[in-house]
Amino acid sequence: MIRIPVNNMNGKDGEKAVSDLLHAHRFNNYKVENGCIELHDHENPHRISHLGASMLKQGYELVYDHQRILVQRISHVVTEMVNNWENRPNLKISVYLSDKLNLNYNYLSNIFSEHNKISLRQFIINKRIEKVKKLLLHSGLNLTEIATMLNYSSVAHLSNQFRKTTGLSASEFKALHLHQLMNTDGQLQPFADGDGRIPYAASSGIPHYVSSAAGQPAS
Repeated sequence: MIRIPVNNMNGKDGEKAVSDLLHAHRFNNYKVENGCIELHDHENPHRISHLGASMLKQGYELVYDHQRILVQRISHVVTEMVNNWENRPNLKISVYLSDKLNLNYNYLSNIFSEHNKISLRQFIINKRIEKVKKLLLHSGLNLTEIATMLNYSSVAHLSNQFRKTTGLSASEFKALHLHQLMNTDGQLQPFADGDGRIPYAASSGIPHYVSSAAGQPAS
């Protein structure tokens, strides 16, 4: 779902008026709450613009930034594809995104980079590595099998990308997770620190921290 703020939509009366407008414009699967409307990811931008014009006539301002909404849609489509990769292992992400959003991949990549601190390529890599982590911990598959399932060019490519993204090898990641599952009292332990850093036990036995993004020791 894409979330769009609405100015001047106050209280239940405002929400009902906006809901009536959405119904009149034949929108489906929407939500109206907390000063925002939520629409389906693949909603046509022109329909949203027409809705905004109708809302403005009744004193409601739809804060619609086409590029910001497009970035949300890119994120959702990438997440959807990565989460279901095993069902479409040979599909190229660039082709899938272009077909799904009906826009050129280079254009999508440029828009995404303009609105985020990372490139679209790195965002996709990060999402794929998150998928790899889950498979390593819960599927029983080894790294070679995962590389094949997710259509990596080779297990070496996946291994290098995993280390660069997490700061750990796949085997270190699994060992660290298993080590931290239980503390001395037998209680379940969180894997990551609160700020997203990964506590890594050095050979001295004293934990230091590895940045999950850069793969570098952090103080």
